[in-house]
Amino acid sequence: AKSADPTPTRDGARRLRMPTQLSTLRSTAVLAAGTVAVALTIRLLQFYWNKRAQPIRSWPHGVEVRASLIQGGGLGLFASRDFAVGEVLGEYRGRVLSLLQAHRLEDRDYLMGGFGINAHVDAKFAFDAPARYVNDNFDQTRLNAQFDKDKSKKRAMLVATRAIRSGEEIYASYGEGYWRARGIDPATGYQLVADSER
Repeated sequence: AKSADPTPTRDGARRLRMPTQLSTLRSTAVLAAGTVAVALTIRLLQFYWNKRAQPIRSWPHGVEVRASLIQGGGLGLFASRDFAVGEVLGEYRGRVLSLLQAHRLEDRDYLMGGFGINAHVDAKFAFDAPARYVNDNFDQTRLNAQFDKDKSKKRAMLVATRAIRSGEEIYASYGEGYWRARGIDPATGYQLVADSER
């Protein structure tokens, strides 16, 4: 290892320059930069989490829209107060379409049938209808609501099937037909395998 060179100072005295001082300064700078990076990362995560927890939209009767707890589930409907069994959580309504119009739709994710052969409700643009935000859950024990359809009014009411606590996400079954039409097993949530592929 190379020893430190004596360096003359203003008064002519010779002092040893310590090469370790420079490496210590570098280490301190790197440590400080790392600490700042960690602190920024923590702040960004806190911001993201708070943003995720913030309601995007809320209704005075006690429900709100936030990011779903289901991974990849998009938005979801949450209770912002406690609900008892049988309480109405929201309404599902939208454009009423004939069978032919419904068949021609490219995006059928918000299409609800069961109102009659020529009465299908498309809630894609019914942003003020809370029930359009509800997600299904393949874990049947997590379902806490159901759709009660009113054929005469061409709408469905989302009703609590058990007590729901404030902060819980609301889940209702979309029905087997919805998932089978998308090639998904309604019991598991996995892609259906064709008999020819088994």
